[in-house]
Amino acid sequence: MKKIFALISIISVTLLSTLPLYANAQDNKDLVVKFYQQALIEKDVEAAAMAYLSEGYIQHNPNVPTGRQGLIDGLSGWFAAVDVEMSIVRAIAEDDFVVLHVKQVSGGKTKAVIDIFRVESGKIVEHWDVSQEVPEQMAHDNGMF
Repeated sequence: MKKIFALISIISVTLLSTLPLYANAQDNKDLVVKFYQQALIEKDVEAAAMAYLSEGYIQHNPNVPTGRQGLIDGLSGWFAAVDVEMSIVRAIAEDDFVVLHVKQVSGGKTKAVIDIFRVESGKIVEHWDVSQEVPEQMAHDNGMF
């Protein structure tokens, strides 16, 4: 009987130790905010991409090549051509997804940006984004941020 309990204990520990460790939503949010801060606010794109993006990073923005190197090249070229300032207004996380609401200012124009990231095994693996210029006149006084 003791041997059966010992065997069950060994099997249980072995099975539990092989399960992947999933980060919680807060960990994913922290990771994405650190990436965004370094890559898009501090403009240290290459270091941020190497630290936080998976090698097979999937990009859904039609203006940026897919892959980690594609993001490095795309953002570096953008920053060289455009004077832009970004600030995170809010960050929301659910499971493997993190959403950032961002204020982007460039050339006297302000845009409201939504970035959506998917995180897997402690790396950003996928990204989507949409942006909308903040109009001078709005049908309300609520603002966009």
